[in-house]
Amino acid sequence: MEAKLDNLLTLRLTLHYLLWLSSSFQESSSRNFQCDRMESERVELLNSLVSEISKGMEQVKQLKDSCFCNSNNGVLDKMLSSHEEALFILTGRNPQQQCHSDSGISSLSDPPATASLKRKSSTGKVSGDSSVPPEDGYSWRRYGRKEILGSKYPREYYRCSLKGSTCCGAKKQIQRSDDGTVFEITYRGLHVCRQSPKS
Repeated sequence: MEAKLDNLLTLRLTLHYLLWLSSSFQESSSRNFQCDRMESERVELLNSLVSEISKGMEQVKQLKDSCFCNSNNGVLDKMLSSHEEALFILTGRNPQQQCHSDSGISSLSDPPATASLKRKSSTGKVSGDSSVPPEDGYSWRRYGRKEILGSKYPREYYRCSLKGSTCCGAKKQIQRSDDGTVFEITYRGLHVCRQSPKS
């Protein structure tokens, strides 16, 4: 009798465990479905935003090309630049590199937008007799320096220093050549702080 009770208790505990496991799986599947649905809605919203910004960009280009607006080209250039920056922020791709389809612009579901946004960079070399890197017109704050094996000068790291620009991801690094005449400057990210370069 006692053995039967133990078996029934074990069977009951096993059934409870299986029911719990089943409900956990269903909750997990439901959560995954909700996450998938939210992700597809997010991609759809981003595609809509990209489409609208692209339309605005095309309209600005048409306005700029028309003969009526020759005196306002500076304003139109700024508008075009703002549209391009918005597209870059959303897609992580340079608007000139966008894959255009018949409907206007490629889908955002291909690569994740944030992955390439963080890695956007450009490098240039500047030569001069100065011991100080040349000014580029932006405000920067040095946040680090690193000794590079085999190099006479350390690599210096800078970030945008505009007050209130906590979400501006613009950074640059400067590496001076061993003879001290060339600075290799690498920029990463864009100035989303709306800081305009000083002339």
